[in-house]
Amino acid sequence: MKLSLKSTIIGTGASLLASTAMAQNLTLQSAFPFSLEVIDTSIHRFVEDVSTATNGELTFTPYDAGSFSPPFEILENVGNGSLDAGWSAASYWAGQIPAAALFQSIPFGPDVPKYLSWLYGGGGLELWEALYAPHNVVPIPCGSMISEAGGWFTEEITSVEDLNGMSMRISGLGER
Repeated sequence: MKLSLKSTIIGTGASLLASTAMAQNLTLQSAFPFSLEVIDTSIHRFVEDVSTATNGELTFTPYDAGSFSPPFEILENVGNGSLDAGWSAASYWAGQIPAAALFQSIPFGPDVPKYLSWLYGGGGLELWEALYAPHNVVPIPCGSMISEAGGWFTEEITSVEDLNGMSMRISGLGER
């Protein structure tokens, strides 16, 4: 599949639309509210770094969650060109692309150096690109939230049955 002039990119906690045209300013909508300090800091740093690296030839204007698209529709809207770019988490797309969960929050998974070694040296990025290609989206990793501890509980967990009736928040493969 040959991507058009506007090739779409969504990454681990991040995404952007790439283009071969000169001097572009693209919108970049976050799936997360800017009130989350880590997200706010990382998306704005990404915007600054891209502008610096391209001498201002490619710039992004970041927008808060929900500005143009509901957060869980960013992949579709970037892929169809309704959004220039999205800043998101790979696990958000696990319902549509089950293997996307491999690219965020693996319970008891590898540490960041091992994960990045697989991503850049072990074929992980190529797999991710192939998974997103049918959606007209190209992932660009822009952060890492690779390992989830599995949970923190107020009571000791000694068997699977102890989890019955409990609610817990976990993303990626842990939620599958």
